[in-house]
Amino acid sequence: MNKFGIHLANGPQDIDRVASLGCDCYTVLHGERRYLKRLRELRPDAIINLRQYDPDIMSKDPATLADHMYGPDESFDDEAGYMRRLHEEGITDHVMPGNELNLAIEGGGWTRADYERINRWVLAWVARCRELAPWAIIHFPAFASGHSEDQADFPDDPFVGFEICREAAEACDVIDHHDYWEGWGQLSGEHWEWYAFRFQKVHTMFPDKPIFISECSSTPNDPGQLIWYFEALYGYDYVIGATPFLWDSPDPRHWAGRIVGMPVEQAIKNANKPDVPLPDIIVVPPEEPEEEEEEEPVAQYEFTGGFKDKAIALGPDIVGEPLEKEKYYDAPDGHRMGSQWTTKGRMEWVKEFNNVEFFAGVRPLA
Repeated sequence: MNKFGIHLANGPQDIDRVASLGCDCYTVLHGERRYLKRLRELRPDAIINLRQYDPDIMSKDPATLADHMYGPDESFDDEAGYMRRLHEEGITDHVMPGNELNLAIEGGGWTRADYERINRWVLAWVARCRELAPWAIIHFPAFASGHSEDQADFPDDPFVGFEICREAAEACDVIDHHDYWEGWGQLSGEHWEWYAFRFQKVHTMFPDKPIFISECSSTPNDPGQLIWYFEALYGYDYVIGATPFLWDSPDPRHWAGRIVGMPVEQAIKNANKPDVPLPDIIVVPPEEPEEEEEEEPVAQYEFTGGFKDKAIALGPDIVGEPLEKEKYYDAPDGHRMGSQWTTKGRMEWVKEFNNVEFFAGVRPLA
């Protein structure tokens, strides 16, 4: 597969035209998944990263959302279980919850408390997904850059968002990143590491995790810069690929990065796209539930009567501790019986017809 990619349109699109560019990396909002079956037919080796998009996603219960995505069709509505169906149809297993959760407009924020909330929410969502879909390849959602996510921006409260979210990021299989730049200075000049190649900072924190650049672009959308960027990514074997934002959108705010019908479309189509091995993606296995040790019942009674001497003689390893008072009753055959339940079993005492009394022993627990 190659590292070139496209972020699919937020709306209608000609998927055959998209596929004709020859890219092998795609990001798509879950609401546009109707195009994916055809995309998979046209690009059989592609990575298709589905973003479960909701600008207020963290107001949803994470386990319930996972149930909706991976549960049986009848569990919620006609939409339910769509990630399970995409898996069963061989379309994609790659999935990411939300988008830039460290922004208020995406339902989050970038204070310490916000990052702590993101960590808890993503962890809970991942845990439920692992239970329902152990095959899922889960991407940690990309943060918006420059919001104390990879460096401490608040001198009075120095924290790093990715460190706060380390547990959630480690629970995922891939880390997504967004890299934007304006001009060559932020692409290959002195500021390159803070813009186009900022993903390197995350790699230093999570060196064992592959990175997927689910959004990137120059402003304005310069064909030469974008192709140069793609070619440079081949120098980073841990980067799966990049999907420039975006093919098309009905929202004019996104037109600056639009690809369809712009010079950048033809540039991507004409570019040489070498195939390279896919970085190792190690799917984190579901956590095995801890086995709870059964506690032996606490004795609240004493041995008395006919059982006391035997209990002392045999000792607690054989007899255990009493769980009730001793009981006596007449058996149907005329015997006089006695019993007392213990933590090891049931102690039994018998008085026969000839009035001979004896201790019958301890009947072990089944």
